[in-house]
Amino acid sequence: MDKNQIAVSIYNKIADIYTKKYFDDRVDIPYIDKFLSYLSIGSRVLEVGCGPGQFVEYLIEKGYASERIDLSEKMIEVAKKRVPQGFARVLKPNGYLLIIAQKGEPDRIVDEPLKIGEKMFINLFTKDRLTKFLTDAGFKIKDIKEAISSDPNQIGDNVIYTIARKTDKSRKTILTKKRVLIS
Repeated sequence: MDKNQIAVSIYNKIADIYTKKYFDDRVDIPYIDKFLSYLSIGSRVLEVGCGPGQFVEYLIEKGYASERIDLSEKMIEVAKKRVPQGFARVLKPNGYLLIIAQKGEPDRIVDEPLKIGEKMFINLFTKDRLTKFLTDAGFKIKDIKEAISSDPNQIGDNVIYTIARKTDKSRKTILTKKRVLIS
């Protein structure tokens, strides 16, 4: 089975558990607000890896046209029920990107903390690796910060928050992280 399919399979299994645990978790809001400071009210924002849609809901409440995509069909099903006004599109030229990623070694298969006995594929990053990945794809880094995670179920100890802007040299790139917001 493809590593990404392992992750999708697990998220399909834990969608309800994940939603109960994280839908009301707003720990990332200060970084989302910083990202939003680069945008005009009413801008379109795409959340890649939206999970149950809690940040799509927040963005809509703040006056943004928020859209969502996720590889997990079950997570999209939950998000559509909880936040029916979201939909999907792609990053526009000169658009901004917010990536919220866990820090650590790349391409790991780990025990899924929300479902004992299940394995999960996770792709963790360092600030340098994430910066290189984005700049190689033609993005300009606007802000990058590392913060200690308070979530005991998180695989990495720290979280990396990155805001980048798509340049004319950007190429289409699929980013599979914990969370990606795009405008």
